[in-house]
Amino acid sequence: MNALKALLLGLAAALLALPAAMSAQQPLPRLLIPRDSFLGPDYWTDPVPATYAIAVVGTGLCLNRTSAENLFQVPFIRLRTCNPANFDQSFELSPAAVGPPPVPATTNVRWRINNRGACAGTARNVAFGAPRVDFNPCGMPAFTGGNSAFRADADQHVTMVRARSGQYSFRMADGRCWTVGGAIQDGAQLQMEPCDGRPGQLFQLTLQMGVSEPTNHAAAELFGWFNIGQVNNLETELGAPDRFRRLGGLDLAGSDITSFFTEADLGISCARQCARNSQCRSFTWVQPGAQDPDRAMCWLKNGLPAPTPNGDTVSGIMRP
Repeated sequence: MNALKALLLGLAAALLALPAAMSAQQPLPRLLIPRDSFLGPDYWTDPVPATYAIAVVGTGLCLNRTSAENLFQVPFIRLRTCNPANFDQSFELSPAAVGPPPVPATTNVRWRINNRGACAGTARNVAFGAPRVDFNPCGMPAFTGGNSAFRADADQHVTMVRARSGQYSFRMADGRCWTVGGAIQDGAQLQMEPCDGRPGQLFQLTLQMGVSEPTNHAAAELFGWFNIGQVNNLETELGAPDRFRRLGGLDLAGSDITSFFTEADLGISCARQCARNSQCRSFTWVQPGAQDPDRAMCWLKNGLPAPTPNGDTVSGIMRP
């Protein structure tokens, strides 16, 4: 017992001396931030969860929620001349699930696309022709209303396949894509067709504002997209993102625009500065004691370097 008592007293004394010893000669402890579980192509192919206008690439025509034309229909999507003031052309994107990537080097994240609280998805029980892209309540259970063809969330989950910056095709779980039916012109309907790369299957996303629905806020943070507050001035900085994808314990080395001292806030202030810089696509925040004895550092980047483990850093993706 005496030996055990002496051991415990010695351990207690060592613990009491530890903070002073660390501050005098040891670097700060490494950050205890969980590593993100979604590392992979989705990090730099998915858009930021937000509200977007969606136009057919190379045209001035935007997706437009259209009211049902009779009692047997639900709202659907037509093409209309792009109008930023038209709320029916604002679509809120939020991550919904993960699954195997549908084609090589594409994301494993599935998205919901909604307007006025309803989600876009595949019409069912279509007798003739390709089904339209319809709006139904988000998360409808299977066989709603006795419709044996409706497959619940699978009909409302979309994979965003990135062609280039800001341009995507929308692929459904059954392998078909959102497609302009017939000629690309005002009034044309959006429908489901085989994915073959035709012009009416590629869409340009223009950021309008952040997500507004509470469920979409929760979904964004579940998938690692953290809110940095209102950073965009609607007159001069329309489209500045209000979320970043946190990469805890990872460093994005290279593609630097600038660096500066910043707050010891795990990267929030650094993320805000990146959002205000239209050339900034990502950043790395370095905790105090790693590069400067007393202050944190922020590195803004115009690219998306491969992440490498570094317990002194938090990085973030602002513009995929």
